[in-house]
Amino acid sequence: MLLADNGSPWYVTGAPNANWDDDDLHDFNQLQGSDFEAVDMSSLQVSPNSAQVKSAAQDRKSVAPGGARQGQTVVYTIQIAGDGATTTLSDPLPAGGTLAGGPTTSPASVPPAVNNGGTIAWSGTPPSGTVVTISYSATVDTATIGSIANTATIARGSAQKQLTAILIANPRQGFLPITRR
Repeated sequence: MLLADNGSPWYVTGAPNANWDDDDLHDFNQLQGSDFEAVDMSSLQVSPNSAQVKSAAQDRKSVAPGGARQGQTVVYTIQIAGDGATTTLSDPLPAGGTLAGGPTTSPASVPPAVNNGGTIAWSGTPPSGTVVTISYSATVDTATIGSIANTATIARGSAQKQLTAILIANPRQGFLPITRR
């Protein structure tokens, strides 16, 4: 809701929409100022002279492409949202795959990730608002059709979070005939 200080006190208006009964808008006339809570969102503001806001980055892990055949290389990417706390990452290499390249870490201002005998490891204290990106490539070794779940563990203090990326190994493919007129 946006509050505009013009017109009648606490007057609520809305645009017609097929998803609700327009007559229900009249129920909003019962609202009082004490029914609302003001929330200070200034910590998300990029600068005092801008309407821009900081994005709410989240820890995540992905693999691309999401499906690969034996011998094909895929790229795993882990993003760690900095919050000023010391953070560690432990990411065992995926079963059915071999490290092909990396890890690479950005931005350059954070410590690099390393390969510790089959586990990608990283530790640092990224400032609030900084997103640490760690990438590595792996070659699919298995000839079996199925999913390969690869889970990384991120720890901040005593709190741990599991991030999983799922790769479909050797997906079945079907081809449709092309008809030319």
